[in-house]
Amino acid sequence: MENLTIQAILEAIYLFFHLLYFVGMAECLLGI
Repeated sequence: MENLTIQAILEAIYLFFHLLYFVGMAECLLGI
């Protein structure tokens, strides 16, 4: 059960950083 929790947390962090990366790229491309 602990492994599933850790995996879920890592997935959330992974998605969060991808979202930050995408937003940063969009800001650079749009000149915001």
